[in-house]
Amino acid sequence: MTFVLQTVAQATSLYGAFQDMRGQPFTIGQSLQIGLARAVPVVGVALLAGLAIGLGILLFIVPGVIIGCMLFVAIPACVIEKTGVTESLSRSVALTQGYRWQIFGLFLLVVLMALVGEMVLTAIGGNGIVGQLLSFAWQVVSTAFGAVLCAVVYHDLRAAKEGVHLGAQADVFD
Repeated sequence: MTFVLQTVAQATSLYGAFQDMRGQPFTIGQSLQIGLARAVPVVGVALLAGLAIGLGILLFIVPGVIIGCMLFVAIPACVIEKTGVTESLSRSVALTQGYRWQIFGLFLLVVLMALVGEMVLTAIGGNGIVGQLLSFAWQVVSTAFGAVLCAVVYHDLRAAKEGVHLGAQADVFD
């Protein structure tokens, strides 16, 4: 259940990030509406991407990391372009080609941030209710940060590869 909620939260955050990047107002209700409307394909994308990455990790870790970099913008492609599951995965592979080292660096940064934050909050809050609440709060913050990062990377990849400006990308929401 947590997986589904985090995935829908990512889709919801993507909408908010795009509206903010293009200087448009939005409400949490609008963001939730978009996130929930795309919930089924987004969860499908997340499941297939997770399986592919997991299988890659079983093959000596490096293939999993490469697959993770290839599929880094699959969820933004699904939400922004309203593509299906396999089309979103293919779209991400195409968009990330030539930029996977940069994506890998960003991915490492996010993972380190999440781990360090979790360790610090566990040290502060311990294993009791305070620790659990701090851990949950950190999970919310790191999920939102990761979603915004994916949205920005997706935007920058489309701008670099296709010359598509932000307004044209976000017009799908209007």
